[in-house]
Amino acid sequence: MNPNEPFFNRPFSGQIKRLEDLEVKVKTIEGWLDKFELPVVRCEDFHKYLEDLSMFLKNRNQAEITYIEEVETEISKKFTLLDEQLT
Repeated sequence: MNPNEPFFNRPFSGQIKRLEDLEVKVKTIEGWLDKFELPVVRCEDFHKYLEDLSMFLKNRNQAEITYIEEVETEISKKFTLLDEQLT
């Protein structure tokens, strides 16, 4: 990795941008939950979650990047549905 290379020219910059967009959607959904006084469930044991995720990814027999794409699709669908109902 060349530290002098502009960030947007780096090979992983597109994936980071997509994850940042997902973060915005998740935070917006959290805001809607707060607005309606619904609980936001957070991971209590981050290390256990990472262990479980690692095992899940190993057992699914697909490239790990496809999991991120599945999560992205699911969050986007739920965001769109909620956005249509609330705005």
